[in-house]
Order: sequence, then C-alpha cells, then structure tokens
Amino acid sequence: SGSWYSYGKDKMGQGRDRARAYLEENPAAVTEIRNKILVSKGFPPVGEPPAASGAATAASKGAASKGVPAKGAADPKSKAKA
Repeated sequence: SGSWYSYGKDKMGQGRDRARAYLEENPAAVTEIRNKILVSKGFPPVGEPPAASGAATAASKGAASKGVPAKGAADPKSKAKA
C-alpha cells in the first residue's frame, strides 16, 4: 500500500521506494525537477553558467540563508549601548 507519486502525466510508482527507483532510472526527470526548483528560487538551471550579476545575488542569498549578516549590517546578537 501507499500513496501514488506522479510527476506531470507520468506515474512514478506506488510508495516512496518505487518513486525513488523511478527517479534513479530516469535521470532526465530528476534534472527537469531540479531545474524547476532552482529557477523558482532564483538560481540558474543546472548546466547553465551563472550570469555575472546573478552570481553575486546567489552568493548573497546563500550567505543570508546561513545566518551570515550582510556587510555593514548590525549584528542582532550584540546589544546596543546607550
């Protein structure tokens, strides 16, 4: 038993293990899904070089997601002295 997993019109399989096996056997589907996710988050698709201005944007997004403050930003953990 288990849920049916599908992507578009393709049924990948019933249950997580069969869906995983489908993805292992269909690398083109994995690349397509990965690229859709990357593009939706503002990153270039796999296999395309990043644009000059996009590289800096992607780097700053990565830093921000890791909790690294942007240059010139105040450290929220430090207490301001009055």
